[in-house]
Amino acid sequence: MKVVGSYPKTRLRRNRKKDWSRRLVQENALSPNDLIWPIFICEGKNTKEPIKTMPNVYKYSIDRIEKLVESAINKKIPMIALFPSIPASKKNYKGSEALNKNNLVCKALKLIKKNYKEIGLMCDVALDPYTSHGHDGILKNNYVDNDETLKILVKQSILQADMGCDVIAPSDMMDGRIGEIRNYYNANGIPNFAAICLNQIPGDSDSTRGKNTRGVFWTKPSSSGKEVSRDIPIDEKLYTEFVKDFEHTYFKKVYDTLSARFKLGRVRILLKEPRTTLSWHRDPEPRLHIPIVTNPGCLQVIENVAKHLPADGSVWITNNTKYHNAFNGGEENRVHLVACLTDYKFH
Repeated sequence: MKVVGSYPKTRLRRNRKKDWSRRLVQENALSPNDLIWPIFICEGKNTKEPIKTMPNVYKYSIDRIEKLVESAINKKIPMIALFPSIPASKKNYKGSEALNKNNLVCKALKLIKKNYKEIGLMCDVALDPYTSHGHDGILKNNYVDNDETLKILVKQSILQADMGCDVIAPSDMMDGRIGEIRNYYNANGIPNFAAICLNQIPGDSDSTRGKNTRGVFWTKPSSSGKEVSRDIPIDEKLYTEFVKDFEHTYFKKVYDTLSARFKLGRVRILLKEPRTTLSWHRDPEPRLHIPIVTNPGCLQVIENVAKHLPADGSVWITNNTKYHNAFNGGEENRVHLVACLTDYKFH
């Protein structure tokens, strides 16, 4: 048997002779794109405290992390991961501080998301930083209660996501925690329907986050036909300030044009991923749609009447106060600009 590619016909040293040739044929390339920078945060002001078990690694108070974030961005590192150091005075048997919306992680998330939109944020989901006994879960009879712990981990992940976390990274080692967290997000449509708010309540950046990007709606989830409400009511009329991050984009011109003609509530960019749908539901007010990206498999269905809304510059007003749904049965994303109309009446 003849061996193909052996010496002397193949001389691998040729490929290693120059820097450009080595870069051209190398199998693996490590770059800043492959890195996640862990940042350890602590309470206090202007604090930089060494971590004894990790030489040259420090814990920082929140008022010092902005320079770290800027350094990560300048180094083109795409994501940072936040790890809290909780003082003993805030730890207890159940790790309750993990669900405090003003805890260290939540404060850091809000600060970074407000000032640095271009970097991703990862958070650890686990109770050991918050429990007085140091275990990853709730103890019962000196043993970690897996299923009771899961309930808290789900709440912790929801809180972190609402505060601006992009990637939830559980490290708790509880059985089934990924499935429980994912089930919650699937049930609430979070993975299939992303939203970017273009306007906010004046001076309140939190009004564009978490459940404020969705708002109350009504649905009939069971065969009984009984209507139930989901999420929280939102006063659409309060959303009068355009978000400065989008001030110099074409969205501002569209927003000004629409607001001169209609009384608007929230104006959002809504993503519908391929092969997904919503629950059968109704909203408090009509909606204005401007399709930006679509495909033939996208349908808007209102009381069983289906309509494809083409992305041809048209403006559509839909009666979302009736039961409706949105389907993306195609292979590409659907992206719409959607505005709540606070005073529009269908005849």
